[in-house]
Amino acid sequence: MRRSLAVVVPAAAIAALAAAGCSSSQESVTRAWSDKGHAVGELKPAAKGLPEGKCSAGTVDGLDVTLCEFGDAEAAKNAEEAGFDLVGKVVGSSVAAGKLVLVIADTKKEDPSGRRMNELVKLFRERMD
Repeated sequence: MRRSLAVVVPAAAIAALAAAGCSSSQESVTRAWSDKGHAVGELKPAAKGLPEGKCSAGTVDGLDVTLCEFGDAEAAKNAEEAGFDLVGKVVGSSVAAGKLVLVIADTKKEDPSGRRMNELVKLFRERMD
């Protein structure tokens, strides 16, 4: 029974991404996270995003994530620094890879060691590079 539930949750997250208008690149990243056992919540159009990016936001393993897609890799790289404004004064990161920027923040102090955050960033980079 646990096994079927594990399949249903990622499918629901992927369906939510599609409903939110997320790109296949964003879906690919969230699928990679789900496949590695990370709890991917529903990503919705971001209230706060990066200028000129198509952004979706939600949670993964209790961490706040925003995924923004840009027209090309150069535009994404140029937006990477602005992602730190979304992180604010908490532990987090802003990482560009391909046409996407991942902004991730531990606003609830869910990941004191930083291991989950590092794993999510690593999977993001692997999927996009």
